[in-house]
Amino acid sequence: ADIPSGSAFYFVHSFYPAPTDPDIALGVTDYGLSFPSVVARDNVIATQFHPEKSSDHGLLIYRNFLSWARAGMPNCEFRVPSFPGRTEYRVP
Repeated sequence: ADIPSGSAFYFVHSFYPAPTDPDIALGVTDYGLSFPSVVARDNVIATQFHPEKSSDHGLLIYRNFLSWARAGMPNCEFRVPSFPGRTEYRVP
């Protein structure tokens, strides 16, 4: 949530997943070809890019992940660490 379509993320290499089940793709990147850059199934989610190097949108990925994880563990408190010049996100 809160991540606009077309947002930029930090990729390091040219590897990409090619899942046999296209329904597990939560995010798709167009870079010469379209490929899934975020996949999820059951309780596993993976990104092909580096959220920690993707500025504020990367921090939103972590915030959204923690919200999702917290939904399965309601008695836990999670925090996304703050970085110089960035906001600390707390997931209630």
